[in-house]
Amino acid sequence: MELDTETKQNTTRIQHSLGSILQSLRIFENSVHQFSRVNNDLIKINGTFGQFVQGMALTGEITSYPKGPSYQLELMRQQEVQRQKALEAEQIAQRARDMEKAAERERHAQKTGKDTRNRRTGSQIRAPAASPCGAPATKKSRSNTPGHAKTKARTQSVAQRQRATHHTKRVTQIVNCCPSKYQAIPHVDYIKKIAGLLSETPDGLTQPEIIEHTGIPRTNCIEYMSMLLRLGEVTRDNNKKGYRYRLHPKHFDR
Repeated sequence: MELDTETKQNTTRIQHSLGSILQSLRIFENSVHQFSRVNNDLIKINGTFGQFVQGMALTGEITSYPKGPSYQLELMRQQEVQRQKALEAEQIAQRARDMEKAAERERHAQKTGKDTRNRRTGSQIRAPAASPCGAPATKKSRSNTPGHAKTKARTQSVAQRQRATHHTKRVTQIVNCCPSKYQAIPHVDYIKKIAGLLSETPDGLTQPEIIEHTGIPRTNCIEYMSMLLRLGEVTRDNNKKGYRYRLHPKHFDR
């Protein structure tokens, strides 16, 4: 009797354990089904993402995108602008030194020529020559002497160099007053053309004349002239032919 009771208890425990195992197997089966669905969804997502990546790669191969300015290019541009400014300053200083040397040579030549003329004049006073008719000899004009012609040529050359130096200074000062946006190429080249043209024509020019002489596009010319007007580097007056632009008088007083 006791054996049967123990057997029944063992059987009950075994049945209970088997029921628990069966329930765990069912839960595991459900988990496997859910994992399979998740795996299938991931496979679909991977396929869709792969198609997207392939489409982007094909688009990149057939499309050319504009390159934006990099930090390295901007740094190189600033270094080039500084180098150009230093070079222009050195050229101006060299021209000033050359002009000083030329002026010194000119003063020395004038002094030497003056001493020579004084000696000649003294000799003429001491021994005046008579003309064949007995009349006193006429004085030779200094303008016909070779020394005077050379002196005049040197003076003209010095004046031309001075004008060229003033012209270069005016253009450099105008460009340096412009905002940093206009210090880059091609703006700086266009502004140099405009400043150089107005420096050579103090009476001024109209906007169509500036465009004709420089070849600058009309929209750029309007932008540059408006900017120079705001900075006070250029003045404008109205006449029958329209507005006439000229450099500010301060540039010619320096």
